[in-house]
Amino acid sequence: MPVKRVLHRTVRLPRIEKQGVPKENITVWSKNGIEYFYPEDLVAAVFHCEAVDLAKCDFESDPIEFNAIRKSKKELAQLVADGLTATHTLHQEVEALLSRIRTACN
Repeated sequence: MPVKRVLHRTVRLPRIEKQGVPKENITVWSKNGIEYFYPEDLVAAVFHCEAVDLAKCDFESDPIEFNAIRKSKKELAQLVADGLTATHTLHQEVEALLSRIRTACN
C-alpha cells in the first residue's frame, strides 16, 4: 500500500487512520518540517553559512530568516530542487520513506 501522508505530530494519527490509511503506511518525521530534511549543503549555500550552522535555524517559520537572509518556504524549496542532483546524500528518514515507497510500487 502506498504512503498517503507524512506527519510530525502524532495527534493527527487517529484522524488519518479514521480516513482509512493503515497505521503502517503513515510516516512520522522526527522534526516538524520538510525543510529539516533537505540536503544540508544546498540549504547552507542558500543562507551563506556552513552546514553545522543550520542547527540554529528555525525552519518552522515562514518566511525563514537566517544569517540575515530571508526566504519563503516556497523559495527555499525551489532553490533546493534546482540544485538537487542524484549525487546528493539524502537524510536517512527520507531514504527510509523512499525505500518504503519503492517496495510498495513493486
